[in-house]
Amino acid sequence: MDFVYCPNGHANRPGTRICAVCRSLIQPPPVAPPPLRNSSILLPAEPSSAAPEPETELVTPRRNRNRLWVWLLLLAGLLGALALVIWAFFYLPSRTQTASPTPARNSTVAGVALETSEPPATDLPLPTATVETLSTSPPTVEEPSPTTVFTITPLSTIVGVVITPTFSFDSEANLLQNGDFARGWADGWVSITNGRSSLVEVRPVDDEPNMNAIHLEQDGAGYLKVAQRVVLTYPIEGLVFRARVRAAGTSNGDAEGRGMLILQYEGADGEPVGASIWLDGSSDSTELWDNVLSPSLTMPFVRHSLDEGWQDLTIDLGREFADELAGLSPLDVFQLTVTLAVANSDTCRPGNCEATLDVTGLSLAPRLP
Repeated sequence: MDFVYCPNGHANRPGTRICAVCRSLIQPPPVAPPPLRNSSILLPAEPSSAAPEPETELVTPRRNRNRLWVWLLLLAGLLGALALVIWAFFYLPSRTQTASPTPARNSTVAGVALETSEPPATDLPLPTATVETLSTSPPTVEEPSPTTVFTITPLSTIVGVVITPTFSFDSEANLLQNGDFARGWADGWVSITNGRSSLVEVRPVDDEPNMNAIHLEQDGAGYLKVAQRVVLTYPIEGLVFRARVRAAGTSNGDAEGRGMLILQYEGADGEPVGASIWLDGSSDSTELWDNVLSPSLTMPFVRHSLDEGWQDLTIDLGREFADELAGLSPLDVFQLTVTLAVANSDTCRPGNCEATLDVTGLSLAPRLP
């Protein structure tokens, strides 16, 4: 076998160029450092004469650190939200259950005034409200219980009050419709007759041609009446009735005739409970209004005598009830019927007795303050 000799003169086996002795003497090539992540410039390699020392430090990637902070923040937010939910679930209900009950306000009803702790609104000139008590006994208010107990007060223990709206205090306020008969007498009024010779019409007033008056006339037996009913939306003791009236009648033995103006006070069901009557002065006593009024005269009533010719009436109904109708309570009056009537006795013959009535300027309005 022929040996191959290396450049140093060492014998080698066939197929090899450098012997093992020469290979151990050759220096290994230097290892280049890894390139930097954020830099695109490649540094030159170190000379092969100095061998680099191996790196013992592990570099943690920056992306991993950023992700760790994000997860920590998310975890802290979830823990805070969970704490808020637990606080709202346990703390708020216990606070509402231990709250002290609000003390009840005492309100006193006296006469027609209701005293409350809330001040009235002053932004707009709202109408005042008048309160009528349905019971004279003062309401009883129970002391609040020291513990929170929710109860419902039965309706039978509540003192009922009626609050009625008011009208504007001016010259145009009038609860009666067509009281000056400017639109004829059929507008707002109804007529009932019981006789043959009856007349109702609208005429101009003698001394004031621009003013109309209703004229009623009854010749012979029977009666004629024109009426208007008003459902009161205001306490009757705070109203004033006004009218201009002229009445004439006949007194000839049993043959009598009367012109009359009647204010009939009625309850909530329409039943009469009292009356104020104005008659002509032709006689001191007569029972003819019993034919005009449906009920008997057992109810409280007062009779007034009219002078001859035109007479202006201004009736404060509060004084009327206090001075003339002491047996009638204003709280029992819910409706008022104004009746204009002429009535003759059954013994009257046509042309023998006659009754007339002229009325204008009817009004029913609240008393001015």
